[in-house]
Amino acid sequence: FEIRKNLIEYDEVMNEQRKLIYDQRQDALEANGLNETVRAMFENMIQETTERYAGDGRDVPVDYDALATWAQRKWDWPGQETDLSDLKYEQVPALFLDDALSRLDGREEELGADTMRSLERFLVLNAIDNKWKEHLLTMDSLRAGVGLRSYAQVDPKTEYKREGLEQFKKLLDQVADEVTNFILRVQIKQEDETRLGSAYEGAQASHPAFGGQAQATAAQPQQPPRRQVAVGYSAPSQTHSGNPYAKQQKDMEAASAPMTEAPEQVSKPKVARNAPCPCGSGKKYKQCCGKA
Repeated sequence: FEIRKNLIEYDEVMNEQRKLIYDQRQDALEANGLNETVRAMFENMIQETTERYAGDGRDVPVDYDALATWAQRKWDWPGQETDLSDLKYEQVPALFLDDALSRLDGREEELGADTMRSLERFLVLNAIDNKWKEHLLTMDSLRAGVGLRSYAQVDPKTEYKREGLEQFKKLLDQVADEVTNFILRVQIKQEDETRLGSAYEGAQASHPAFGGQAQATAAQPQQPPRRQVAVGYSAPSQTHSGNPYAKQQKDMEAASAPMTEAPEQVSKPKVARNAPCPCGSGKKYKQCCGKA
């Protein structure tokens, strides 16, 4: 019981993270507030970066040169280090944010609102999918080794929850970093605009084992549910061309289907009543297996 309880507590950490990331993915699939999401990514990223180079207010000064270099690389900020050093540190985040959001608005005017929404949707979903898979591997490694920390008088479950939260925050930062890296720089050709809109058409926001198939209603209309078919039989309307795994699935269903044919009858050889019993008991057949 204690082992099952521990497993459930570990699983609860991942289930909570999974719910949060699938909610974000569902919003992206349905294009709910994508523009506000991207703007918030820029705002959080700028705030965290300026705090990183803020110094300690006493011995370590604000690293304006590093801040200027970062902004120039991130979204081609046109200023220089001297433009920042003439300001108070508290004014730097607002300066960066105004310039970044202004460029974001200019990007939307350049591409058009529909293409911009498709680009935001594609970048957010692509970043979530890639970083989430990496995060799952990281959490598996953490779970496999966290039990050893009990030798250091540390509760493994507490450590798993603490580090799991840190890794999840890092995941969100990585998603924001990837989106903000590309959205102002990526070049879109005319033939790519259609691909952007249909790249995730019909995609699921979550795994069926966790919350069911959350289909994006904005992507395409919901399909009617498939007819349930008994195990061992295939649906007459489903073909192998429509499902790449249909053959394997059919083979598995056939293997798991109950046997309907009668078992083959095996004839026993005739044994004389006074002959030794073939079971090896040493008795005569009529006194052993041949008793009426």
